[in-house]
Amino acid sequence: MAKTYGCRVSGLDLTPEFVETATALTSRVGLTDRVDFRVGSALDLPFPDASFDCAWSQNVAMNIADRSRYYAEMHRVLRPGGRLAIQDVAMGNGDELDFPVMWADRPEISFLRTPDETLAMLEAADFRVMQWIDNTEAALAEAAAERGRITANPSVSPILGIHVVVGPSFREKMRNAQKAMVEGRTRLINAVMVRA
Repeated sequence: MAKTYGCRVSGLDLTPEFVETATALTSRVGLTDRVDFRVGSALDLPFPDASFDCAWSQNVAMNIADRSRYYAEMHRVLRPGGRLAIQDVAMGNGDELDFPVMWADRPEISFLRTPDETLAMLEAADFRVMQWIDNTEAALAEAAAERGRITANPSVSPILGIHVVVGPSFREKMRNAQKAMVEGRTRLINAVMVRA
């Protein structure tokens, strides 16, 4: 975003090692004048009220039990009319998941909500919907295409990717997460909201 749009970007993560890595990568691509990262909690954002035009959360909410506070904090740091873009895995048909999955090794740290529950919590936090997309089918098609590319050329594996962050359990987590989506136990939601 910083490179494409020339905007200032602040990133946040609970894990100091992720923040250190993000900071180092940002330095390597020459964007330290526009991008900074901090260690912190999404439930207590270390930013002043109304300090951002846009907030972006990708695959985070599934690990947050107090979702109402999470959305309230994003509302707090956005200016009136600011936009919130999210991508999150949502609960599908209610059937139990096989663990581990990409966002959780065990059920005690997985806090899925249905798309309707998620929307209700966002609206209760005073956001209104600009776009709400169930992107499940597109995600499944993309995953199938990626598996096809790997099958066609198994000797070419990417050096960098999510597998580096997830570690040795990557394949099992990916397999369980994909199976859950195929079987309708999870959905993938993309949305753009506006802060009232």
